[in-house]
Amino acid sequence: RRPVAVWDQSVAWRQGGLSDALAIHARIIITGSLNRPGGVLVQPPLVLPAPSDGSLPGVPLSRAPLTSVSWAGISGETMAAPAPVLFMYKSNPVASLADGDQVRRALSRVPLVVSFSPFFDESARCADLVLPDHTYLERWQDAPAPPAVAFPVWGVVQPVTRPLHDTRASGDVILGLASRMGGETGAWSRWSSMEEAVRERGLALAEARRGSAFVERFRQEELREIESRGWWLPHGKSGEDYWKAIAASGGWFDPFYDYRDRSAMTQRPDGKVWIFPSEARRLLAGQAQGGEQDFLPDTAVQTGEEGGDDNYPLALVPFRVMTLASGGTPLMPWLLENLGVLNGSSWETWVELNPETAVEYGINPGQRVRIESAQGSFEAAARLFEGAQPGVVNDP
Repeated sequence: RRPVAVWDQSVAWRQGGLSDALAIHARIIITGSLNRPGGVLVQPPLVLPAPSDGSLPGVPLSRAPLTSVSWAGISGETMAAPAPVLFMYKSNPVASLADGDQVRRALSRVPLVVSFSPFFDESARCADLVLPDHTYLERWQDAPAPPAVAFPVWGVVQPVTRPLHDTRASGDVILGLASRMGGETGAWSRWSSMEEAVRERGLALAEARRGSAFVERFRQEELREIESRGWWLPHGKSGEDYWKAIAASGGWFDPFYDYRDRSAMTQRPDGKVWIFPSEARRLLAGQAQGGEQDFLPDTAVQTGEEGGDDNYPLALVPFRVMTLASGGTPLMPWLLENLGVLNGSSWETWVELNPETAVEYGINPGQRVRIESAQGSFEAAARLFEGAQPGVVNDP
């Protein structure tokens, strides 16, 4: 068997994480594990109608730069001019970034900060305008599969209850704003609501000549076998009826993966897969490492400014729990009450330690401990877990 290495946010977000991710990426390519059975598969693109069709040539909505890794005025003395307007959607940077005070100062320099949070969270308190979104149980939206799924899946999220409070879907707010602005954003005005946008995408799938609305397991295998032989089973429905079938089943999928199709492996016009992409080279240009070392793992010991490694001998590794994995539900009381389903924790965080590490530092199960670094500290209950790596503090 050919071994496979993968990474996720827990690797990419930590210090030196981009170098580690590039090293894993290089290994996948060099060992021939890309687009091979038992290797790493690349999800083929699923082209659906987008609001920017015709108004932003060459920039598909799914690849538009909707997020940023930098904040105006947050790093050093050379402060860039802030954006005139900042929309925060499913984002609470004051709480999620390491230095909340720095983020508050950065937000104070933006002339207009708008938060769409349905909760009055830490970042919403810094906003000039709060336009609370529906919760996920109250709104229409689509849910394309993440890249970790090898084949295209398009889920449909439908409201299961009427809005409890005076809220409005963020997508509806943006569509209404675009229709008032006119100009290049006029293409967005063909939709008056997110429900219409989702419906049009569902209608487009009726003409895809591939895939199916969600079906039971036996039918999935049948569909995969038929498509592997180059055939397609027509659904025999009108576009409207097919959309209703997708909505009733919860989504659409195409379970067949064509290992002979290499078009999804790269976004480059020449069809080549780069071991060290130029985009990564630019991001790493300002780091201490240089040249050929940039795509190798960062093995340098990172020490704090206050005394070095002896003061902070353990490594802190954050991880996601299933109840909060989506990132959009951490302020819902029911989920906080059921935060740690497997260990019975609720309303507070915990840290997981290997029993050997706990013995070394005299920590008992359930004991409250303080976790400190050069950046700050917090308290949590200790949980001993044999699957934890010795010398590591795992924090949800």
